Amino acid sequence: MNFGDFELKSYEELKNDKDYQFFISDIYNNKCKNGESFIDYRTRVVSAFNTILDNSNKNIVIVTHGGTIFYILNNLFKEDKNIYDLQIDNG
Repeated sequence: MNFGDFELKSYEELKNDKDYQFFISDIYNNKCKNGESFIDYRTRVVSAFNTILDNSNKNIVIVTHGGTIFYILNNLFKEDKNIYDLQIDNG
């Protein structure tokens, strides 16, 4: 996810920032300042995943992090799940 101006900053660094407070008030719909929202991120992940599937006739491996895995699984199973319901262990 593109966290824009919030990238590589801790909660302690951001907790009093009005732009950050706006973002966390609705993280699924509000964009990070100069970044993207979770909806933007989800759209980008699902689009890329579908492109990979559409252009591959072989076995594929995708190495990525938990947020991306969640959106791929959520899209595949078409269930309205919370990100914490689809946690995948490392490896």
